[in-house]
Amino acid sequence: MVLASTPLQMLGILLASALLCGLLVRRRGAPLLAALDAPDLLERLQRHRGFVAGSLLAALLVQPIALALLLGPDVLTIDLALPLLVGGGTIIWAGVAAGDLPLRRAVLGETWGLGAYLCFWTRLYLALAGFWFALVAGPWLTRAWPGPAWAGGLVTLALLGTWLAGHERLIRGLLRARPMPPGPLRERLERIAGSAHCTAPRIDVFGAAGASWCNAFALPHRRRPGVLFTGPLLDRLDDDATAAVFAHELAHLEEHDARSLRRLGALLGVLCVLSSMGQPLLELASPSAAAWYPLFWLIGLLGIVIVRVSRSRGHETQSDLRAIELCGDADALIRGLTELHVANAMPRRWRAETERMSTHPSLARRIQAIRAAAGAAQGAAPDVPTAPVAPLLLRARGDARRALLLDERGAHWLEGLPEPAGPDDLELAEKRHTLVYGELIELQLESRRGGAVLRAQTRRGEKLELPLDDADVGPLQAQLDRIDDRLAPIGGSGPLQDGVVALAAFCAAVGALPLLLGDGRHAVWPLVLLVLALVVMLRRRRPELAALGALSLATGLFLAGGGSGLTGLQIAGLLGVLGGGIACLRLARPGREAALGAGRPRAVAAVLGALAVPGLLGALVALGSDPAPTHLLAYARASSFGLLPLFGASAALWSARGRPGPLVALLGMFGLAPLIAGHPAALTRWVHDPLAAAAPPIAREPSSVQVRIEHTLDAPFRGLKISPGAALAAAGSGSDAHHGDAFAIVDLSSGQRREVEALALAFVDDTRVLLVRGPRESPRLALVLAGRPDADLWTLALPPLGDAHWIELGAHGERWWLERRGDTETLRLSGRAGSDEIEQRSWSAPADHWVIPAAGPAALQVRWRTGPASGPLQPLGALLASGMPGVDLGWDGGEPVHSALTVECHGPLDGGPAVLCLATDGERSWLWHADTRTARLELLARSEAGLAARWTGTQLVRLTRDALLVDDPRAGRGQRLALPAPVDVFAELAVADDAYAVSWPVDGGARRRIAILAAD
Repeated sequence: MVLASTPLQMLGILLASALLCGLLVRRRGAPLLAALDAPDLLERLQRHRGFVAGSLLAALLVQPIALALLLGPDVLTIDLALPLLVGGGTIIWAGVAAGDLPLRRAVLGETWGLGAYLCFWTRLYLALAGFWFALVAGPWLTRAWPGPAWAGGLVTLALLGTWLAGHERLIRGLLRARPMPPGPLRERLERIAGSAHCTAPRIDVFGAAGASWCNAFALPHRRRPGVLFTGPLLDRLDDDATAAVFAHELAHLEEHDARSLRRLGALLGVLCVLSSMGQPLLELASPSAAAWYPLFWLIGLLGIVIVRVSRSRGHETQSDLRAIELCGDADALIRGLTELHVANAMPRRWRAETERMSTHPSLARRIQAIRAAAGAAQGAAPDVPTAPVAPLLLRARGDARRALLLDERGAHWLEGLPEPAGPDDLELAEKRHTLVYGELIELQLESRRGGAVLRAQTRRGEKLELPLDDADVGPLQAQLDRIDDRLAPIGGSGPLQDGVVALAAFCAAVGALPLLLGDGRHAVWPLVLLVLALVVMLRRRRPELAALGALSLATGLFLAGGGSGLTGLQIAGLLGVLGGGIACLRLARPGREAALGAGRPRAVAAVLGALAVPGLLGALVALGSDPAPTHLLAYARASSFGLLPLFGASAALWSARGRPGPLVALLGMFGLAPLIAGHPAALTRWVHDPLAAAAPPIAREPSSVQVRIEHTLDAPFRGLKISPGAALAAAGSGSDAHHGDAFAIVDLSSGQRREVEALALAFVDDTRVLLVRGPRESPRLALVLAGRPDADLWTLALPPLGDAHWIELGAHGERWWLERRGDTETLRLSGRAGSDEIEQRSWSAPADHWVIPAAGPAALQVRWRTGPASGPLQPLGALLASGMPGVDLGWDGGEPVHSALTVECHGPLDGGPAVLCLATDGERSWLWHADTRTARLELLARSEAGLAARWTGTQLVRLTRDALLVDDPRAGRGQRLALPAPVDVFAELAVADDAYAVSWPVDGGARRRIAILAAD
């Protein structure tokens, strides 16, 4: 089935993504269904939840790339960003939830169906986070308003204000909460509430049939605060534990006193105004900047949410301690929290990095703090352990000579231990490493694909691991329960810095998206940047953070040098990449190990340092005699052989404190060699490229232009053509600028437009048009009137076009020529309109190797090559330059000219020997005449490169973003004609006599504007 429209295609892609994610999640969870009695089941479930979250996040990041690749980058607009994020995210989340539901039922004992499950969690997410989603959507709602922007902003502000005013009623309504039934438990909770320093809350219960989710949360409000319990929670807890959990939520309500609620209300009110009226107000100052306001608003609001959420972890510990004061029973609070974790299948211990990122401490940390507070209240010494620790010896899986002994003193890592050996045989080990519990911030069991692993991490960032047999997991879990109270606090700056790290990585990732969809030459490194940003958001380690900062900064600085060719969206992305890179490097500076985790800096440095090796290879090629590979390395693929070594060197220097740093730095400096040696300035000054020759400068006089005619095509046509007298214009809708399925012919004097089906088009004069009509198996050339393109004045049957990849039709007066290039053959036809005689030439040459014939026996050959042509390092250069553009230009039987420049040659229109070739390196252009009779090249002009160029026979006309440059190379004079308004990189140029036609996309590429200009 072929989908008929872009929305249906997008929906099909999203549904396919959701189905794939659901199948992956279901397959990943299937082994857990057979291991429900495993002692490390909770750790396995935690690992599975990480996979589910990673799958959902990866799908959200990949979906815009998939849509752009399958449907084209034009489908990704700012107006579509929020619907794609919300709609696509909801569809993919539903698929992931459907794949995870069988495992959830088996583990938690739930009985509800998929519909009830999705309905409940959708209502819960809307209740708890719906207002923040509405704040994010504010700019998009304002843009979607059919009337003036300020009117849409006012309507959006009214909606947000209404939601903010009645948010607590809306939350209770969405959750279908009902008051707790009267009884002894409610009376006890009300007595506890009477002793708290807050307004007595309303106690509600909510849930869904068949669910087992256990939780409770506070609902702050100045007049109507509340505490909400889920039904399964009340069923599982005894009255004492329920009262302790209620006291914990009361402590949260005490934190939100009248003053803090006023500040929060003021903040949310300001956010409502910025969300609804920010874009209309910004449009008054800068309309171009207002177009990107929704994306900047999304990033800014995300930063605010991260800062607010990051503070909750400390508040949880404070609320636990306050709950002990309110209920007077620390053991009941521990039982309640433990039952919550058991009911929701959450492990007791988490990794230190996970706990820093979480809004809540782990259960082990909470119990540790509660017992410490209860012991201090009873006068006990804080260092007195709560339970004795009997020695436990654990041997490594697959290596009995490695072992771990957990006793009263600490954790002893043993190597070379003989068999058999008991806890008293510690001295028999060949090597031992003892860590007292007070030095450990993490000692927990982790589930991996190969089996269970015991992880330990010290305050200094040192990490130790021991793989375990399944039989040792149960005794170890019991031992760890007794040791938890003895571990050191995690320390560090907590989740606030982790949130800032995630925000910096998010900025780099968002900035990489428009760069990834831009120039294909540099698409590889925004993709690497995007993947690395995802790794940083998930891991938050200093080496990866430093690597992301180095790559972001190097990518941004490199692309900023060619900023004139970037679109507005790419410039915004460039700012995000640069800002994210600077922030990442700042956050990754030495001394942040406690907050970010030290990892294995030397191992990471070695991996990143290996990426600098291509810089050394590129430097060797740059030292060769052939200018082609050096220029290719520096300009066509500079990111591969310049940014990559700099990225590896910078990251390794930043993360390594040992020997790899200087070596990697040296390799990274070699990466600069191809950048310098192959840069256009160096290429012209130090290295001889036969097509990059010096030429006298051209003196230009500034002038202005007048706009004769303007016309807008309401479709994304391209490939501008203009008649000799500038009376007619045409543009095609095909896959390139030379042929397509349809052409639009516009009478520029009347604005009348006609569309005609054709493979190619060329103007004979101001009234007649040549068309190549299909099908390709039996094409024909037709001469028609522009006003009546369906009525043929003359037709001529043409040979089959076959596998042509390129069809080009041209006319010079009555003479016409047609060139088609296929996989193995190039065919050139020529003749005169009205005559049935055809001159035909063909030669065996693929699409990347063609011949431009002249009147005599000689013909100019142009071959695009994929490697350096000569030099002592040819094999190495051919490997490095694989797939990179270069050119060999020469004549039949003559010595070819090897160049690294991009060359475009146009055959003679009048049958003469001269062929026009335009060579460019992206910054400069050289215009050459190639004489096929004398086998000589004549340089006509050299100047900076433009968006488009045309040669009239005496003048070279080039289009830049803000001017037309009209030069007479032989006279050394020219004019600079300032355009009425700047044009973008997709602008096109056509010349007829003294008139110049310029076209450029408008309305995001949906339409195209054509203007006929003339010098004043």
